[in-house]
Amino acid sequence: MKNIEQFIIRILILILGGSVFFVFRQWFILPVFALIWFLFELNIDKVKNMKLIKISILIGIILMIFDFVFENWGAVYGYWRTINSSFFIFAVPIEIMLTCIFGGAAWSLFASKHKGKFFIAINLIFWSLGGMIGEYFLILVGFMNYGNGWLSIPHAFMSYFLTFVLFYLVSFSLINKISEK
Repeated sequence: MKNIEQFIIRILILILGGSVFFVFRQWFILPVFALIWFLFELNIDKVKNMKLIKISILIGIILMIFDFVFENWGAVYGYWRTINSSFFIFAVPIEIMLTCIFGGAAWSLFASKHKGKFFIAINLIFWSLGGMIGEYFLILVGFMNYGNGWLSIPHAFMSYFLTFVLFYLVSFSLINKISEK
């Protein structure tokens, strides 16, 4: 029962964050809710393993760098444009960079506990759909535009799917290295 309650709380954090963002339309809402999720993941099992915490933050930083490169690449080639941020670093809103760090760290802590192939497959689909729907809402509220044939289906879905496959591999590789020591 504990896992179901935790799952519901995670879903509520994500839905509440998306809803608050949709209503108030402020980029800073995204990193705030990503931080709330990260703190929730730290608190669930009273994570005290500093190596695991450091790896989860490293995964968040790697996700931020990956997203930074990918978003700038897409902006340069006209596939998408993000707007209405309080501060951009090239084409990337600073709020997205912070969301990647906190959200990536939270995701890493979450993913480190769930290594079954079925769970991973469902999780890949869930996050890919979530990213695709998230971008759809960003377009709806005027914070993002697509161009040059880029579409939510299949392009955004596949880019999120491949990103999370990559991050499962990186995350598990790093976590296994600390487990061996």
